[in-house]
Amino acid sequence: MPKPYSEDLRSRVAEAVAAGNTVRAVALQYKVSPAFVCRMHALWRETGAVQGKSFGGYKRSRLEPYEAAIKEQLANHPSMTLKELQS
Repeated sequence: MPKPYSEDLRSRVAEAVAAGNTVRAVALQYKVSPAFVCRMHALWRETGAVQGKSFGGYKRSRLEPYEAAIKEQLANHPSMTLKELQS
């Protein structure tokens, strides 16, 4: 997954559109998509900032709801194989 654009680039893009340049001209100048330029300009108009959303985060395990049952099985039968545990 690509990294988010820097806040510096985001602010330069938004300010360039606010200065009167067209969306397509700004997109070509900074080598970004016109959709990105529109989003940054709209975000800058609405909030006055162009800070990106947080990147990454905690992803819960699919086995989390079964954690207690798995630990109980392994406590009762420590030599249990993964195949036996799956069944």
